[in-house]
Amino acid sequence: MSQLITGPYLEESQNKIYHLLFGDDLELISKDALSTHPLNLLNKGVSDEAQMLQIANDPNVDSRYRLLFWKELFEEGVDPAQMEVLGVVVEVGLENGLDVVAAYKDGSCRYINHTGKTIFYDSPNEESLKLTTDLLNKGEIVAGKIGPWYKPRRDFPEKGTIRLSFLANNGLYFGEGNLDVMYKDEMAAPVIDTAIALMNYLIDRVLAKN
Repeated sequence: MSQLITGPYLEESQNKIYHLLFGDDLELISKDALSTHPLNLLNKGVSDEAQMLQIANDPNVDSRYRLLFWKELFEEGVDPAQMEVLGVVVEVGLENGLDVVAAYKDGSCRYINHTGKTIFYDSPNEESLKLTTDLLNKGEIVAGKIGPWYKPRRDFPEKGTIRLSFLANNGLYFGEGNLDVMYKDEMAAPVIDTAIALMNYLIDRVLAKN
């Protein structure tokens, strides 16, 4: 029997979506995805460094898949030539649960409301790309000023706490703190503002369809 996927939400399926945001756990990937290229290479334990680097550096590959390849390469002692942030995840602990917005280098993005309702946005347009690119660029600036976190990813933030996670090709970078304090922080504020703008854009897109 598989182990129950725990997390900030009531439903296991919602917690799986949450953990998949970080691109760091191959075991959460569906069997269909694991059986197809490029993840079938990781699933088979292929250690062809040149082939893995090609996929890890390919901008046309799902950013979260690229993170999985970089994780494997890093564990084999391979470092990227230059740090690149492939995803930014912003988590806000609210009274009634956790709000999360995530953006990736491939232009895709996600929003999980504290109720567990989720928006998947995988068809970027000019406006959404501007927001995701801005968020990743600001995230890369912050990541360049702080050190990576080499320990296991921490549990989701508590009520009143905001966490900014920068998913880079050389590991996880993050910062967290009290909501009011982080909103006033010189490095964190631009990231938070852009994440809020992206969240509002995603919500508006869904409302416009209804």
